[in-house]
Amino acid sequence: CYCEECRQYSPSDNLLRITHAVLEGIKQVDSLGKLSYLAYHDTINAPKTVEPLKDIFLEYAPMEREHHKPLQDQTGKKNQREYAALPQLLRCFGKSDSTVLDYWMDNSLFSGWKKPPKKFRLHEDVLGKDARMYKEYGFEHITSFGCYLGDEYTSEHGEYPPVGGYAEIIRKLR
Repeated sequence: CYCEECRQYSPSDNLLRITHAVLEGIKQVDSLGKLSYLAYHDTINAPKTVEPLKDIFLEYAPMEREHHKPLQDQTGKKNQREYAALPQLLRCFGKSDSTVLDYWMDNSLFSGWKKPPKKFRLHEDVLGKDARMYKEYGFEHITSFGCYLGDEYTSEHGEYPPVGGYAEIIRKLR
């Protein structure tokens, strides 16, 4: 929102204000409810003026990264921006319930959001390095989008997508 009141806040601060309002509604129904702050696109940087409520946790989704390089590879501006946000985000939200939502298996992204889906290749080297880095940062949950990998993919390519490596790499982190 860019109204008079909201325009004084950064996109991250505005998202956190909205997240607080949604959490208040959830708490009316479920006193144990929690809600994620989605650090993504314009909200990848930590809020500066609004403090998160107790039951708001970090969900870090670095969509604008270079997907075929580990996030710690700082040779490109995209990874530099996405990676630089991590320490501030974890200081702001803490590590409790912290979640990574990365894009290692987002074949919709890799297909340019067009169908039919392109042939999928899981970059296990990137996934492995990223997952270890996230674990070292203290993230409690490491997840990935997994789109355009269903029946239409199998019909188009005559085989199941190669996703077993994802499960194996994540399992080894436990």
